[in-house]
Amino acid sequence: MAKYPLIELWQKSGENIIVLQGYDHRHLKYLDEEAKFVVLGKHAVYHRWYHSRIMLVLSVFGRREEIEDIFYGLSPLR
Repeated sequence: MAKYPLIELWQKSGENIIVLQGYDHRHLKYLDEEAKFVVLGKHAVYHRWYHSRIMLVLSVFGRREEIEDIFYGLSPLR
């Protein structure tokens, strides 16, 4: 089984993948909370320092119409 089967399934179906840049780990945590009821799937990658952890990457999968209000104004990652 692939490490990220949802990403492979998404690519095989011909869907677009858009990568956006969040402001910082607190912003990613906020986006994660806001998106939890409208996305089809999501995955977060964290980095742990001693007793705390920060979110480095948030991946969400869903219909553009349903999630664009949450991610409006974010610039594409280059």
